[in-house]
Amino acid sequence: MSMDDPRVHPDQTAWPSLGLREIPSGSVTFDRAPAEEVGPPGWYLDRPSFAWGGIRVAACWFGGALGLAQNAARRHLARPTPAPMGDLCLGQLDAEVFATRSVLAQAAEAADSEETFTRDRAWSLALRVRNIVYRSSQRIQLLSRELAGPAALTSDKAFAKADADLTVYLSQHHGPRDEASLGEALVKDFTAQ
Repeated sequence: MSMDDPRVHPDQTAWPSLGLREIPSGSVTFDRAPAEEVGPPGWYLDRPSFAWGGIRVAACWFGGALGLAQNAARRHLARPTPAPMGDLCLGQLDAEVFATRSVLAQAAEAADSEETFTRDRAWSLALRVRNIVYRSSQRIQLLSRELAGPAALTSDKAFAKADADLTVYLSQHHGPRDEASLGEALVKDFTAQ
């Protein structure tokens, strides 16, 4: 069905968010529009590739966080006399970035391997990676703000926009629900042994 069909009504209201403002987003109302089945119930979520896609989203979160960290580090290093507390923050940022890169590298190695993953095993890996990268990206964002200082948020349009974009993107994570899902999967695996 085409989105031009008269039974399809996209909401044209502008998204008030500052983050990801340029991405068209909104509700769509379907008025007696026929639905076309594209697969059996659950097929979309049950594919192992769905899990790999979830890891790709986490890599995007990290990319956004890394951009903020690099901006903040440049600002700090350009200061005539960088403060020791700034150096501490820079060290914390570096460690967080290294840890997140390591997790994503392990996930990429698993995805590229010849090993076959069941849907459950792939999804458990995705939940681990997504939860780690989500929390780490939040911390990188916070440390970047602290290291860059308030001037970055008030006078650097690119930094402020990247910060707002990352905030919106991270808010789409399922947070504690995904952490609980991972715990449930671990309990299920343990009791099956």
